[in-house]
Amino acid sequence: MNDKSFSEESFLKGAKKAFKIIVSSYKENNINEARNLLSPKVFDAFQGETSLGGNNLKSFQITELKASVIKIEVIKKIAKIKVLFESSQRSLFEKKTETLNVKDIWTFEKIIESNNPNWVLAEVTTE
Repeated sequence: MNDKSFSEESFLKGAKKAFKIIVSSYKENNINEARNLLSPKVFDAFQGETSLGGNNLKSFQITELKASVIKIEVIKKIAKIKVLFESSQRSLFEKKTETLNVKDIWTFEKIIESNNPNWVLAEVTTE
């Protein structure tokens, strides 16, 4: 990307913060809390999944989180950044605790000429 104000380190710091907010909101069936961080397509998909319910989750915590940029591209004035997230996620249910090590690839995007400095999550894949 040719944006002189762009800092990969700063971007990853914000991406990690967004990851925690989005995943926690999703796990706690409250995806509306993260709506401004999601593209409409991702929001609709997450909302559809969380509305299925049936989750007796008492608490959720991301205990470890690493992030690295794997691809940056610009397509028709839209900047896209793919980030590999490696996380340990601990869930406390009614009768058990579960810890999962998860690898996700998230694609964030934003319109380059927009006055809005925020990136939104546009795609999620699990490795």
